[in-house]
Amino acid sequence: MPFQLNRFIWMVQYHKYDKQIQTFLESQSELTDVRWATSYSVVLQFPEESCPKLNSFVGSTSTIKTLLPSRSITELCWLNEWASDQNVAVGGALESKFRHDPIEVTELKEFAALRGLSLEGPVLDSIAMDPRFKGSSSLEVLEIAAEFNDYQSGYPDGFKWAILRIILPKFSRLKKLVITPRRPFPQTANMPHNPTSEIGQLFAQCLNLRCVDILWDRDGIYRRWVDGGPLPNLLSIKRDRVLKFE
Repeated sequence: MPFQLNRFIWMVQYHKYDKQIQTFLESQSELTDVRWATSYSVVLQFPEESCPKLNSFVGSTSTIKTLLPSRSITELCWLNEWASDQNVAVGGALESKFRHDPIEVTELKEFAALRGLSLEGPVLDSIAMDPRFKGSSSLEVLEIAAEFNDYQSGYPDGFKWAILRIILPKFSRLKKLVITPRRPFPQTANMPHNPTSEIGQLFAQCLNLRCVDILWDRDGIYRRWVDGGPLPNLLSIKRDRVLKFE
């Protein structure tokens, strides 16, 4: 039997080594944490008995469809999948066309059992506006990794509070919302530095919601809102604790 790992990371979205990575993972029985993103063109098959102890996974749509079924994964970080054609223009703007239907992931019974979920902005957009998306009654923590650009200017990658208000009620037991842009919120140009009004609407919609955390400074420094109002002090939250309700 080959050496056994408890964590494996392969974040190269290039298909050349996907089969070798798959073969290696099939030999692993002790893995609890896997981070594996691959290109849009890959469709993989994976034995159900492989990686039986896996509980935390970071991946793109294709690898999630490969590893999520038949495993007791409780924390999932869903990365944006590379588009099959980045040069498709719709109404003058580029539109991503995904090879894999993300709704197929949300229809898996294992998705419904997740306790912690992280979504990148394009993934959030694609599932929130799809009428087939039913949500989950088990999810306790949701992280949104999207940019706080000037959403009032119509910037295409701006943070969309309206979409968030659509999707949150579909997670009936949600207790914690985390917003983690690449740039901390106060460093974003043309944005008001007090999102309390928007956050208050989220608390009004989600009766089980206990806190909202927004990245406020580098190195995992967050500002937390509880019951609609901000706490006086900032919090330091380690990356491996973000998807946990504590």
